[in-house]
Amino acid sequence: MTPLFRASPMCEYSFCFCLNRCGSEDGQGVHSEELARKEGARDMGAKRAKDLLAAFLVGHGVLDLIAPRQRAMLWVFGPEPLRKSVVWLAEHPAQRRAHAALRIGIGLWLAQRQYRED
Repeated sequence: MTPLFRASPMCEYSFCFCLNRCGSEDGQGVHSEELARKEGARDMGAKRAKDLLAAFLVGHGVLDLIAPRQRAMLWVFGPEPLRKSVVWLAEHPAQRRAHAALRIGIGLWLAQRQYRED
């Protein structure tokens, strides 16, 4: 019985899971180098997304610390419940700053966690 995964003598890759079909015309070979490249690209996309999210959280948190009322008033639009909550935040800058500090903390935690993985 032939083992399920073994290196093909016809394969140009050093280690693959092509089931000895590298030379066949059906093209059903799955090579570890190809998989690693695809996974690396996906991993890089996830890292970029996390980086952007961390930058977004930290940046908006800092802006909310600097001018909590003005930043809240920029977002007074939409349905009545949303407008009421935004106006409440504009009227309570201490709560807005506390929310900003929480955002900054989450953003820094996310960034530190991501860069620790590298």
